Amino acid sequence: MILKNILIGQISKAAVIGTAIVFFTNIVCHGAGVLISSNSQQTDITTIITIILGIFAVVDVAAGCVLKKKLLAPLFNSDSPPTEELLWQAVLKTTIVISALCAAPPVYGLVTVLFGGAIEIMVGFSIISLGGFLVMRLRPRDFDKILEDY
Repeated sequence: MILKNILIGQISKAAVIGTAIVFFTNIVCHGAGVLISSNSQQTDITTIITIILGIFAVVDVAAGCVLKKKLLAPLFNSDSPPTEELLWQAVLKTTIVISALCAAPPVYGLVTVLFGGAIEIMVGFSIISLGGFLVMRLRPRDFDKILEDY
């Protein structure tokens, strides 16, 4: 039987790992962007690239919502209650996938800077990244069905 305290502890450990991945990627991309940014004017092609990569960033975050449900589905579909080890593996795998998807938008922002975009554009990509992780991170309520059934 999975206790709520055990579940909260596992989610907390995984959240630290996921947050570190997302923040580290944002910091590295911003640092690299500051170093390589130029004061050139933004061209039409840079604007188009920024829009396309912005759409990719939002789609990445939306894909994370779908993947979160798919990765947790085996826990809910089994007939027997999940063990602590199985639960930890699912929580860690889901957190790493979510954080990897949320770590991609700052890289897209760095690409726009490489193509001549302003460094301020990276802030928008970071907001998508950090906001996406904040919305998609695992919470105890994601596991309410397991706690009720078993």
